[in-house]
Amino acid sequence: MNLEKLVKKLEKGICLVKYEDLRTGETKQREMTLVPENTKGMDARALNDGDKLGGRILMFDVEFGRWADIREDTIIDWFRVE
Repeated sequence: MNLEKLVKKLEKGICLVKYEDLRTGETKQREMTLVPENTKGMDARALNDGDKLGGRILMFDVEFGRWADIREDTIIDWFRVE
């Protein structure tokens, strides 16, 4: 999984991210973004710069209006929807 590429796409729009939930083990599919206009004004792009999260990525769940911290090794697939 190329985490850097995903972050760049999230910064430009909404991506559909399919991942395994660590708590429940179920596969989830969510629309995520890092565009500040869609994240209640918070700009988290700098938090995802480099390896600060240690194989994790902070992204905003568009539907539920909250932040999600997803481990890189749980991401199954993703694609840009816009």
